[in-house]
Amino acid sequence: MLAAAGLSCAGDAPVRPQWLVTLRTDAPLPLVADRVLVEVTRADGALACASCRRILDASRPDAWPISFGVAASAPPFHVRARLHRARKLGPEGTPDLATTIDARAALPPEPGPVAIELRMRCVGVPSTLDESCAPATGELAPVAEAAAGAGDPAVVPGSWSEASSPPCASAAPPEMVCVDGGLFFFGAFEREEGDEDQLVRLSSFFLDRDEMTVGRARALFASGAIAGRPTLRGSGRSPESVCAFLGDADARGDELALNCVDRELARELCAADGKRLPTDAELAYVAGNGARGTRYPWGDEEDICARAVVARGALPFELDDGDVTIECRSTDERTLPFGPARGGSPADVTVSPAGIMNLGGNLAEWVDDAFGPLGGACWSGRPLLVDPVCRVGGDAVLRGGAWAFEAWTASARFRVATTVDGASSVGFRCARAAR
Repeated sequence: MLAAAGLSCAGDAPVRPQWLVTLRTDAPLPLVADRVLVEVTRADGALACASCRRILDASRPDAWPISFGVAASAPPFHVRARLHRARKLGPEGTPDLATTIDARAALPPEPGPVAIELRMRCVGVPSTLDESCAPATGELAPVAEAAAGAGDPAVVPGSWSEASSPPCASAAPPEMVCVDGGLFFFGAFEREEGDEDQLVRLSSFFLDRDEMTVGRARALFASGAIAGRPTLRGSGRSPESVCAFLGDADARGDELALNCVDRELARELCAADGKRLPTDAELAYVAGNGARGTRYPWGDEEDICARAVVARGALPFELDDGDVTIECRSTDERTLPFGPARGGSPADVTVSPAGIMNLGGNLAEWVDDAFGPLGGACWSGRPLLVDPVCRVGGDAVLRGGAWAFEAWTASARFRVATTVDGASSVGFRCARAAR
């Protein structure tokens, strides 16, 4: 009864009168969806025939609009189309309601061409037997007849007005990189929070190419505007012996990433440099290479120990309260020292935008947000959140792996709730708006 473009259920049988259904969408594809589930049902929701349920590839924007035929028959029929991501399926294989565009329309009495729109306004608004999301409002309304014709040709993948952000208006300042804004899914790290995510749109911004160094911090302290200081490097086997800062007048270690700094001091240092701490969403966007959503800052390759400075903890005889996370310290040639590395790792670098260093490891980094769980007040918004910053909650957020963290924390999605205090595995970088 149902035949999609390029497919046929009828074999050599004579062509019967049919409704030619055209699906159109303004969704950015394949970011927000890559499959469409099409069902032809009776008014009570039951499938109209054994072949009246199809899953079609929706990932290629140039393949839209998608058309299929529904052979004419006696009962009144509904067409239900659910545009969704294949990786976001429920336990019974049905599309996840929160991230699906769900449209239901009645076929008119007389066969002919009809169109159904799957608009971004309708993300997360599931249809019922009697109601479907109205594309004009994004709210449920009584199920209506599908519009006659092939639909509005201006409704094409990516035409949603909220899908894009203006690019950086100027070149990036020295030692910063332009990050053109856009859409991405802010996701939970699967080991911590489950497989939830939230569609976010970011404005363009500038981000420091690498972590704040001791030398840059000393130059800012010289202005006299900052009262606080990082924890000084200690001696012996104390945890403070891994701190990089040796004092305002000591240039040794100027090339090292600044650690042992609490979040408030990190904020002050960024402000003194005419910048700010990046947000949780901004660092997530860059670490996952924007809309690509890669697993690590360098891509999807799993060679973590070769790529990032992680899992290089100290053994108990090397450091009091030593961290035995040491899986990445030994190579074929030598045993690496514990602690952060000068310059981090040249292989821990983003692809798009290119050249942002050490987001997977070396030091975990402060962001400006309080920690909010996925699905909570900070990270829930339909169909998207714009430039979100979480201010609800007492815990701070660290993002990215560190020398004392396990290797899997190099994931682009890893973040952790913590106090605002500094530690030898914690540093930061700065950001500013791209105006």
